[in-house]
Amino acid sequence: MIRSSIVSPSRKENPNLTNSGKDSSLLNFVQFAVKKNIKFSQVRPDVRDDTRGVYATYPIRSLDTLIVVPRSSALLLTPSERSPLGTLSESVWQQLPWPYKLSIKLAQEAARSSASSMHEFINVLPPEAIDLPLLWSAEDVSALQYPYLQNKVLSEQNQMQDALKNCSHALLEARITTDVLLWALTMIKSRSFEGPHFQTTFQVKLAFFSALQSLLAAAYATHRIAPLSQLSIPASLIDPTWPLVLAEAVVLILPLVWGILDLKRAKSVAEYVVCPFIDFLNHSSQSQAECQYDWFKDSYCVVSDRPYQPGQQVYINYGSQSNDQLLLSYGFVEEGNLNDRYILTRLQQWLLVGPLAAAWGDHEALKKELLKHEEVLSEVVVHASGIIPPNVKSVLEAVLHVGKSFQGTITVDSILIDACERELATFLTTLLEDENSMTELTSEILAFEAQLRPQQSEVVDCQQSESMSSLTKSQEFDDGQELGKDSPQLDDSYLEDVGVGDMGEDVGVTVPGLGDQCQVSQVGVDAQMLLHSPPSHLMMSEEEKSLKLKHMYRMKTLHMFRIEKKRLLHKFILKHRSKTQFPEMVKN
Repeated sequence: MIRSSIVSPSRKENPNLTNSGKDSSLLNFVQFAVKKNIKFSQVRPDVRDDTRGVYATYPIRSLDTLIVVPRSSALLLTPSERSPLGTLSESVWQQLPWPYKLSIKLAQEAARSSASSMHEFINVLPPEAIDLPLLWSAEDVSALQYPYLQNKVLSEQNQMQDALKNCSHALLEARITTDVLLWALTMIKSRSFEGPHFQTTFQVKLAFFSALQSLLAAAYATHRIAPLSQLSIPASLIDPTWPLVLAEAVVLILPLVWGILDLKRAKSVAEYVVCPFIDFLNHSSQSQAECQYDWFKDSYCVVSDRPYQPGQQVYINYGSQSNDQLLLSYGFVEEGNLNDRYILTRLQQWLLVGPLAAAWGDHEALKKELLKHEEVLSEVVVHASGIIPPNVKSVLEAVLHVGKSFQGTITVDSILIDACERELATFLTTLLEDENSMTELTSEILAFEAQLRPQQSEVVDCQQSESMSSLTKSQEFDDGQELGKDSPQLDDSYLEDVGVGDMGEDVGVTVPGLGDQCQVSQVGVDAQMLLHSPPSHLMMSEEEKSLKLKHMYRMKTLHMFRIEKKRLLHKFILKHRSKTQFPEMVKN
């Protein structure tokens, strides 16, 4: 099988969606999956604690195949695909980055509503854009306090502006708004992956040679191909069944040979895919499971990497991705990410003002020497494990050797310790300040959500008072119920078997945005009125509440990102400090 890098974050549900609404959407999605020949066993899609995911319904063993999605059932972007918008020129289409191409296709499907073949799938996607840094303000991007990612975000934002400008007329003609396209873009960035592209699938190859086998067999049966007596082959060596053996060899061997040759090309020519159902799977760096392409079945599949008990959430691994990549593409940060790293973009700047410069004495000579190695030193990877990239170590050792007069008083370890400490000193906040702010922010979010919960419950109760009475236990998932069985008809009895169950409460939002708490003030209000005034959240409109909560979640993500980066630098320093007696230069 061929590995594919899945991209999809842990997602939370729309807080305004009622339980019955989620029941209906998920039930329709299950029907959609069955119709699309998507196979899933021992698992189900569900929403628990406001988080979309895939959960075990039966005991799962390691190496069990859990989900199989035919390639034909996925949303695809192939290399040779032409513009789906009639007014968008091919030259502009070909210049668009692939996420925008696939986003246009998704936006088109969304615009078709119930007429779309992907309607049930689109209906279970988050209704709002995921809060990727791509959509952040300049102020919030700056708050990352991390030059490497700030530059990446700026580059993506410029790319987005160019794409929107080039496609504006065609999108207008297709009645696709900017908001819808950006929603589709965040869906694609957080759910798509790269897969191999075959000009012809293995099934097509096999069908072709099966037909050829039949023709050979028919020709042999009808004409015997040639009288054996006319062949200049000793009779003792002639097997009268050799044409049939040749036909079998054709159908078995040639498709494999053709496929192997095609595989080499497929690895260099990619297509981009969004697989319904697989996109429900959330990420864990502890998981070893990945999405794989099954060449023989022309399908994408997920195989378990460990045992799961009924009710447990099933995870996959999106790959060895740092928090930079997770935040940029998926909108979340993983605490304690073993694959995280810090990209030091200012190492040359710190070398010119640190102990190395003092030892060299000649600033211009050192600067000239460092310029020779600019390609290596422009972006230096710092790991919490303390591992120094070999090429960086070699360059720094070479620079030390050129100096000649250091007599071992300065080492590569001491140079990097100093650089990391200087990097820490540039942050506007310290690690301790960020950790304290994170604690306060978490408490504020919990308190604000607790204030909103009673109101949301009242709204849900009102909206569901009639619909809930019509729900029956047959529409509930039952842990232990195996899904994905073939069913000739989607009648009521089948839907009872695969019904959707308790989805948990509707609280929280994961699409942070910008917004401030609505403050009510009145000059001359007496103390008695203030004592009996309603809480501030009751004075806010629904839009203001949503914006406030989004803003709080974005700030939480920002703080977690900064904390993880600063912890990484501190760990690197501690790892290398034991190797050297170099005195502290900077403290943070």
